[in-house]
Amino acid sequence: MTGRDATLVGALLDHRYLVTGLLARGGMSTVYRGMDTRLQRPVAIKVMHQQYAADRSWAQRFQREALATARLQHPNVVGVYDQGVDYRGDQAHAFLVMELVDGGTLRDLLDERGALPPALAVSITEQVLAGLAAAHRAGLVHRDVKPENVLLGHGAGHTEDPGQGSVKVVDFGLVRAIAGAGTTSSSVILGTVAYLSPEQVETGEASERSDVYSTGLLLYEMLTGKPAFSGDTALSVAYQHVNTDVPSPRAMNPEIPAVLDELVVRATRRDPRLRPKDAAEFLTELRRARAEAGLPVVPVPAVPPPNGGDPSADATVPAMNPVRVPSPKDTLLQSSVLRDARPPADTASSRPRRIAPLRVAWWSAVALLVAGLVAVGVWVFVQAGSTVQVPDLAGMTRDRATQALQTAELQAKFVEQRHNTIAPGLVIETRPAAGTEAQAADPATVR
Repeated sequence: MTGRDATLVGALLDHRYLVTGLLARGGMSTVYRGMDTRLQRPVAIKVMHQQYAADRSWAQRFQREALATARLQHPNVVGVYDQGVDYRGDQAHAFLVMELVDGGTLRDLLDERGALPPALAVSITEQVLAGLAAAHRAGLVHRDVKPENVLLGHGAGHTEDPGQGSVKVVDFGLVRAIAGAGTTSSSVILGTVAYLSPEQVETGEASERSDVYSTGLLLYEMLTGKPAFSGDTALSVAYQHVNTDVPSPRAMNPEIPAVLDELVVRATRRDPRLRPKDAAEFLTELRRARAEAGLPVVPVPAVPPPNGGDPSADATVPAMNPVRVPSPKDTLLQSSVLRDARPPADTASSRPRRIAPLRVAWWSAVALLVAGLVAVGVWVFVQAGSTVQVPDLAGMTRDRATQALQTAELQAKFVEQRHNTIAPGLVIETRPAAGTEAQAADPATVR
């Protein structure tokens, strides 16, 4: 039972919580179905991966965040009942015991239906904002609002009809706890890149207005069926958050009420000062927009859990994997490059045009340098689920280096650079350095 593939099914954690089945596995934790043998109630048990539990400072921060979250009681927030560390031999398993929500996620609903009717999208968003508003009043910021963290359970909270669902937000505080593992909050980017606010991309800092931005992106995706920003790499998405306004949902679907369209645009302004100040203000404005548009309150559909509800199914959730962070100086450099560099070009448009060779080489170097900085210079939580070792490419030709990186499941990004002793056409070095760990599918800069 080691690493992220460990299974604890059948184990009794902390002499109390019986692990009965596997629910989901992700990049920083594995979620199990369990039973509180003392209170005889079903629970969900989130077990953090070993690399976090072994860090004493992280464990202390994890405990503080769990205690703060446990005090947050609201119908639209998944309850946290307990936390602890279970020791088995030389292994420590840090875990959270949470309310078990039988059902799927907003991501499951979007995958099944695509764009949702405006009335349903607003009904879901209102419940998300109600949970976030309670957190904001308690001084908590979620930092990672996304469809995977919005659970659509069966017949709880707002309805007695088992065919209807309730909306609950999960994972308050976990991203903040992960960020505390050997670094400071000012030097990391927190959250999943598709839903990050511009300030999280640039500085790693998050506030209530950051949660407002992410929730605005949720509403955008529910109304249009597509995320506001997408790209082949985390870099291209992060670039858009910083440099591009979220488009009008009505540009995708003219049937969306204008007042709702305007609110989405306001909630996702790049300047945090132009957004609603917190979830409560956003909720007030959303209810006003609902009334003006004449949208009815509609029940949220119950979404079945992944894999037909089989608790032993190995359901994979999007991973959130940290990458080593830079010094504050490097973080400022990264932010400046993200603001000023051109967006990554696609293959067809990246062919050199007939302009000064020095200018072509300079822009190529900037684009590739940005890719390296975003991949290895900040904490970006992406949907790659594993890490790989960067191979030693020194002295290889371009073709051989490309093949070696593909074998290692890394993307090749080449930068031309003169060297006094190494012949042209051969690799000088890689970034990240050979032998270090990198996220699968991330770009590796080759010089």
